[in-house]
Amino acid sequence: GRMAGGTSQPFGEDSASVAAVAYNGISWVAVRNNKLGNTYSSNILYSTDGEEWHCGRMIGGTQPFGDSGAVYGIAYNGTTSWVVVGYNGDNPYSSTIVYSNDGEEWHCGRMVGGTQPFGNGLGYGISFNGTSWVAVGDNRDNTNSSTIVYSSDARIWYKGEMKVN
Repeated sequence: GRMAGGTSQPFGEDSASVAAVAYNGISWVAVRNNKLGNTYSSNILYSTDGEEWHCGRMIGGTQPFGDSGAVYGIAYNGTTSWVVVGYNGDNPYSSTIVYSNDGEEWHCGRMVGGTQPFGNGLGYGISFNGTSWVAVGDNRDNTNSSTIVYSSDARIWYKGEMKVN
């Protein structure tokens, strides 16, 4: 594969890892963590043919994963939405959930209560079961605990609660 314009490798030139890839029957979306010298970056890439790749862009903000963050998971709901989880490595560290309807334009999801989905931790995985999104990660605020968040629309997220019988 190649980046649109043919100027660089789609998944980095020094040291990079593709964290996850998903396909919706029309387009591929991949998330990468890239290291070029001492600079780290994370990108969301999309392609319709798997050969030529383009960088997705955030709407109304900067790169959701900052200049030194990482992306770990991606999922597609089978009809309209992609969701990616990771963390923003800039100071302060913060977890991030972003969503897109086309793989090109991305928006930040919002937690009810205004907090980050995994506090100052990381989002590791995301899945969709036909009606709900569930994302998992670790909260590194004061508890160093695992966290589960859920959403019906990928835009507004709620913290899961542990119930003891």
